[in-house]
Amino acid sequence: MNRTGIGCLTAALLVAAAVLMVFSVSATIEIEGPPELNPGFHDNRTVLAAVVLGTGLYLALAGLVLGLHGSGGAVGRTAVAILVLPLLAFGVFRLTVLAPMLACDGTSIAQVAPGSYDCEDITY
Repeated sequence: MNRTGIGCLTAALLVAAAVLMVFSVSATIEIEGPPELNPGFHDNRTVLAAVVLGTGLYLALAGLVLGLHGSGGAVGRTAVAILVLPLLAFGVFRLTVLAPMLACDGTSIAQVAPGSYDCEDITY
């Protein structure tokens, strides 16, 4: 594969990683907000958010490796690193936010206090 193809593939991987990470946020946004804004129980989609976030992190790492390997010069490698580092930092931040929620194995989850969640098996 030539340099242009590797650059396009790297860009596609990084865009896909960013989209998946944003989707991870949207899956749990109502749970993460202040309890006063969204009181009560919500569907527990934290496992879905974690899987999507993990996939996004893998794509970001693949984009980093491919970009550093395939770029022609120092400018291209620097650009890839500048684009990937915020994605990886955001992914690590999301992992720290999702970690307390993953302990909940119920079908519904509610935030009691920041970083503290209550779980229930609610069947309709």
